[in-house]
Amino acid sequence: VLNGLLSRNDQKEAISIPIGIIPAGSDNSLVWTVLGVRDPVSAAIAIVK
Repeated sequence: VLNGLLSRNDQKEAISIPIGIIPAGSDNSLVWTVLGVRDPVSAAIAIVK
């Protein structure tokens, strides 16, 4: 998703699109680093806030 957004011609506009990360696998270190949560429900709540 990020590679697709950053390869667009309107990169400055595309980079301003908010992206939410929801953990869905065994290695959720990215979502833990970004949001400080490990489960999908807590991640969804953090994204909505």
